Amino acid sequence: MDNELIQRIINLRESHDWTQKDLADRINTSKVTMNKIEHGVRKVSSSELKQLADVFGVSTDYLLGHDTSSTPKHIDVEDIVDQQAMLTSRNHALSDEDRNAIRALLTTYLNSSEGQDRLRKFGGYDDEGNKKDEK
Repeated sequence: MDNELIQRIINLRESHDWTQKDLADRINTSKVTMNKIEHGVRKVSSSELKQLADVFGVSTDYLLGHDTSSTPKHIDVEDIVDQQAMLTSRNHALSDEDRNAIRALLTTYLNSSEGQDRLRKFGGYDDEGNKKDEK
């Protein structure tokens, strides 16, 4: 298996402070399978590659070594709230009041010190909270 893919999976997993089991749970596989992937015994399937990219917030191209930018894909609060399909539950659309409440919660969290720390660590933002230039 591609050593670059393996190393990127390990580096991303460790940067999130996740164990192999934590990552395995997030992509609906077992710790044994994750261990085999990280040791090059088992190849990553195309569906697992997509799941890994989604979980880490990077592109599949980055995982495969075709893109060197590990900056997570940027998703704006408005984009999240406006994606009703993602925010519906049991086939019930969200009301405007629900969407406003979610928008307020997300904005409050992202403006908190914890949210700012996570943005700096995982979101491609600098210490002043500005989006880093993508190269």
